[in-house]
Amino acid sequence: MEKVLFKYIDDPEQYRIDNYIKNGGYQALPKALKEFKPDEVIEEVKKSGLRGRGGAGFPAGLKWSFVPKNTPKPKYLCCNADESEPGTCKDRVLMERDPHMVVEGIIIASYAIQAHHAFVYVRGEFAYPAMRMEEAVNEAYEKGFLGKNILGSGYDLDVIVHTGGGAYIGGSVNTGGGDFVGRDKIIKADRGGVAIGGNVTNSNIVTGDKNVVGSTVNLQEQYIQQIYEAIEAHPDTTPLDKEDMKAAVEEIQQEGQKDSEADETFIARRLRNIQRMAPDILDVVLTTIANPLAGFGMVARKVAEKMQAEAN
Repeated sequence: MEKVLFKYIDDPEQYRIDNYIKNGGYQALPKALKEFKPDEVIEEVKKSGLRGRGGAGFPAGLKWSFVPKNTPKPKYLCCNADESEPGTCKDRVLMERDPHMVVEGIIIASYAIQAHHAFVYVRGEFAYPAMRMEEAVNEAYEKGFLGKNILGSGYDLDVIVHTGGGAYIGGSVNTGGGDFVGRDKIIKADRGGVAIGGNVTNSNIVTGDKNVVGSTVNLQEQYIQQIYEAIEAHPDTTPLDKEDMKAAVEEIQQEGQKDSEADETFIARRLRNIQRMAPDILDVVLTTIANPLAGFGMVARKVAEKMQAEAN
């Protein structure tokens, strides 16, 4: 199998910026900044099929597109490098051996959503990965890949590496921002922004009301809104189909919230209706329902996971 993310991790000098550039690094960045508008970058990511490396595997470009475009609030990108799941070391390897891949991805993602501040949240026990990330960020500043007017594009971005407290839930999109807000004055002074957070290779959206990521107005409503926006953006369905799909999603949520008394057959039928109208929207719906944070309930998650397994 061809290596993609780990292609150069066996090169002992890959963590240095000159070596990263020699192996093709920082070639996508000038192209993104100078040849693509932010929305066009998002469309390219959508076309690529890039998905998150977490359990949900949600399409990255689709999630990036949910960040509000015309908002007076500041936007932040939060790279979740906490990686506290037992036995997991995919993110740590990248940070230690190919940190500039992470940095370049952060810059492109930040440009796509028009964020001008990005934060790398590294778990407290990861002293060595955090050091490597800080070195990489400093090198990127020295080469002009970070800071003001990056590569003459007119785009500005600052990146801060921040170590957390070491708690498992510290890497959650619901709580990770608490570490930032509680300790980092730069964010505390700029409350009420819009944040996009995720692991080191992909991003997931959370909209912050009081802080960067930590407190959400209603996380479940955010997930429902993501589905609705995907439905509205679908080019091959009629207005009536769109309304029918939204109604089906609402019915699934209401039924799922009955917990163990939820009707599995009812939920499956509503999902099949969505599949009939727009198979690609079903993929988004199933991925969302399978996420416990979305609040669709245990029975609905079971049905969604079963349909995902059948599709694979």
